[in-house]
Amino acid sequence: MAEKQCDYCGDTSEKGLDKNGYWFCDECTAPIECRGCSCEFTISEFERIDDQYDEIRKLCPSCSEQAMIAGKTCEYCDQPATVYYDNPLCDDCAEQYHSD
Repeated sequence: MAEKQCDYCGDTSEKGLDKNGYWFCDECTAPIECRGCSCEFTISEFERIDDQYDEIRKLCPSCSEQAMIAGKTCEYCDQPATVYYDNPLCDDCAEQYHSD
């Protein structure tokens, strides 16, 4: 079996998981307990958000995203931010951002 490169951390290995067209090493697919909400997640789940796993904070993607927008306002209209796509955005601006 040929070695593959992990799409998250870049490590090469023969063992891993092919998930939605991405390949992840065993370390990036091991379950971790979130310090924010106590859910189980894997490092590979960070592929879907604009953030990287923080080994010190140990937050799941959802808690990490909430921490990124806490107290921030929308980049375009100064409403409270509800999501983060490259910048903090409110729901209305996020919908417009993704429709472009």
